[in-house]
Amino acid sequence: MPGSAVTLRSAPALFPVLRAAILLLSLLPGGCAGRAAPQPVELDENGVAILPEEDGTKRITPQQVAFLSEKGIPFLFVDSRGREAHAQERPAGSVSIPLSMTEMATSRLPDDRLIVTFCT
Repeated sequence: MPGSAVTLRSAPALFPVLRAAILLLSLLPGGCAGRAAPQPVELDENGVAILPEEDGTKRITPQQVAFLSEKGIPFLFVDSRGREAHAQERPAGSVSIPLSMTEMATSRLPDDRLIVTFCT
């Protein structure tokens, strides 16, 4: 309804997104230490996320991942940590593809969405 407040109790679907954002934020150097919220993710004319590159790797923040989720932009979380770490804690909906198996699995990843990987 217009004007209705969305709370965590009224929107339980936000829990997996918040959990993923918190996990990803904890993996970043410096954690939450005094960082300003980033701008929303820019999209090109085809709806593909435009992300900055650093050393040939595109980077995305937990806040930007939450933005993608809120906007309904499809993405796949790929956990490149070992299977043991993935089994202990992981964002909802993530898939485990350990770094050692990345080359073999690349051809099986969907090409219709952004792939967001995370590691420690």
